[in-house]
Amino acid sequence: MDKTVILKRVIMGILTLLAIAYVVYTVTRANIVRVETVEANLITVHDAIRSQGYVIRSEHYITYDGDGILSYTISDGEKISKNETIANVYTDAGSAGKSRESQRLEAQIESLTLLNKTAEALTVSPDALDKNISSLLCEINLHVADGSLSEADSRVESVLYGINERQLVTGKVQDYTDKIAELEVQKKELDENISAPQKAKKITSGYTGYFVSAADGYEGQVGISEIPGLTAEALSTDQLKPVNVNENVVGKVIDSVYWYIACPMNAEELLKIKQSRSLFLDIPLVSNEPIEVELYAINQQNSSADGVAIFRGLYMSAEMASVRRADVSVIVKTYTGLYIPKSAVHDADVSGTQTDKYGKTGTTVKTVSGVYIKKGSEVKFREVLIIYSGDDFVISDYSDYNENPGAPRPFSDDYGRVEQYDNIITEGANLYDGKII
Repeated sequence: MDKTVILKRVIMGILTLLAIAYVVYTVTRANIVRVETVEANLITVHDAIRSQGYVIRSEHYITYDGDGILSYTISDGEKISKNETIANVYTDAGSAGKSRESQRLEAQIESLTLLNKTAEALTVSPDALDKNISSLLCEINLHVADGSLSEADSRVESVLYGINERQLVTGKVQDYTDKIAELEVQKKELDENISAPQKAKKITSGYTGYFVSAADGYEGQVGISEIPGLTAEALSTDQLKPVNVNENVVGKVIDSVYWYIACPMNAEELLKIKQSRSLFLDIPLVSNEPIEVELYAINQQNSSADGVAIFRGLYMSAEMASVRRADVSVIVKTYTGLYIPKSAVHDADVSGTQTDKYGKTGTTVKTVSGVYIKKGSEVKFREVLIIYSGDDFVISDYSDYNENPGAPRPFSDDYGRVEQYDNIITEGANLYDGKII
C-alpha cells in the first residue's frame, strides 16, 4: 500500500479520536453543575429605634473642704451605705498610692483564704476551669475594645481566682498558706509606712446608694418629679447645659435603685414602643449587652404628635452611673433564626397534603419561597419560613414546630424546611429538586 495513503488514514484516525474526545468533553462539561454554597447558621438581629438619650437620676454631691491627697476606697458604680467611707485623706501622694496597694493585697488575701477553705471540696474539672477562664478573657477583651473599662476590670479578679483554683485542682499547689503569709507581710509593711498624721481622716457618704467619683454639672437639672412634663425641646443641648461644679465636690451618690432615660421619638416610633411587650436598650457607651428596661412614660400631646419616651432601669455599672447623654437603640423586638442570603431564595410550586376543617385530606399545590441545598451529590428544595427580612438577607424560623404549635411549619412535609448547617446553594444554573450535581 502506498505510504501516502497509510499516512492519510493515520491522520484521519487521530482527527476522529480528537473529535470524539471533544464531543465527550463538551457533553460532560455541560452536565457538570458547578455550585457554590453557604452554611445555614443562626443569627440574631434586633428591630430597634435609634435616639439620643438623656439619663435622669436622683443624685447628691459629696463635698470635702480640707487639704490632703484623696485615696478612694469605693469604685464608681459600687453600692455604698450611709456614713460609709468613700475616701481616705493622706498628707502625700506616696501614702495614697500605698493605701490603694494595701487594698489590692487585702483582696488577694481574702480570695486565697477562701480557696484554702474550699480546697478539699473542689470537684470542678480543669477543662471546665479553662473554658471559664477563656470566656472571661474574651469578655475582658470585648469590654476593653468598646471602652467599658470598669466592666473589664471587674472580671480581672475572677480570672485570677480561676487560675489559682486550677493550680489547686491540678495539684500544682497543695494550698496557699505560704502565699497568704507572704502577702500579709507585704500589707503590714505598707500599712506601717502610710503617713500617720491624717491616716484616720476619712470622707463619708451622707446617703445610701451608688457612688460616682466625678460630677458632670447636670446633677439636679432635671428631677424625677419633672418627668411627666418633659419635652424634646427641654432636653436639647441648647436648653440643657452643664453648670460649673464647685471645687470641693469629691463625688456624688445616686440614692435611688432606678435610673431613667428620656428618648425623643416621632409618632410612628412611639406607637411601636407602646406595642412592644419587652424592651431592651443598646447603649454602646455603657455595655456591649442589651439592658432590660421598662417603659415608664410617654409624653405626647396626641397620638399623631412627636414626643418623648422615658424608660426605667435597674442595671448598674461605672459607665451607667456616669453616662448622661448617649446614643441609644431601643430594641422593640428580637429575631433569632437561620441566616439566608436573599440571592439564594427562589419561588417554587410544591405539593402538600392538607386537612380541611371537616377532617378531609387532599393534595394542594402552592407557590412557596425556599432554597436549594446540596445534599451529597443531589440538589434538594427546602422551604424558607421567613420571620425577618433585611436588605440582602432573610431570617428563617428554626424552632421546633412539633413542640410549639404556634411556630410556623413548612407547607409540604415532603420537601421540609431549611435546617441549621444545610449547605445552601448560592450560585448554580438550572437548579431543581432531585438534580444530580
